[in-house]
Amino acid sequence: MRENRKDDQKRVRIAILDTGVDITHPQIHAAQFRIKGYFSTSTDISPEFVSNSLELVQDYHGHGTHGASVLLRTAPDAAIYVAKVTDNDGKLNNDQIVKVHPWLIEY
Repeated sequence: MRENRKDDQKRVRIAILDTGVDITHPQIHAAQFRIKGYFSTSTDISPEFVSNSLELVQDYHGHGTHGASVLLRTAPDAAIYVAKVTDNDGKLNNDQIVKVHPWLIEY
């Protein structure tokens, strides 16, 4: 509960490992300051924090966007991190999920 939260408490961090996120979605766009990091495994470069390239985490299926919008509504004090672990066709490669782990630990 917000009224019980102390200023020096760390925010709960939630990572969404899904199809990415559509930053133009009205609810996501309005609360984008709460999304603290973006990560994509769909590039040929070594996995790294993607801070200025939102097209790499673009959601072409809506599933990750829906999950993010639900979390933004139901966990108002949480810091959200988005990792795109599918290709643009929505196919999940389990090897891609392993690449996210170091990023989650770092942030």
